[in-house]
Amino acid sequence: MNKQETTAQEAIDIINDVTWQDNGRHYGKIEAVRNLAISALTQQLNNGWIPCKFRQPSDEESIKYKGEFTIQNAKHILPYTATWNRSEKLWQDDEGYQIDYVTAWQPLPEPYKEGE
Repeated sequence: MNKQETTAQEAIDIINDVTWQDNGRHYGKIEAVRNLAISALTQQLNNGWIPCKFRQPSDEESIKYKGEFTIQNAKHILPYTATWNRSEKLWQDDEGYQIDYVTAWQPLPEPYKEGE
């Protein structure tokens, strides 16, 4: 593990160990920030892949990327493109069939622009 990976993993461990004590008033907000921080650090450790156990695409990400993402499925060796259905909160293939066992996802890369 290189220094950057070690630092990110240490941050994840610290965040996971923190006990938030504010009498529950801000628990939802704190939990959301905690999940985003862990997700960002985990994504950094996993070359851009976001494990589904941490989160699914947000509505903002879904709109920005038109619902299309690269996913890794536990039953397939190679990653492939799928659509995140925001309203039903599930992954679908290009024919609209539900995809189960999705383990991780990432946004599609930006399209190639000539001259760059």
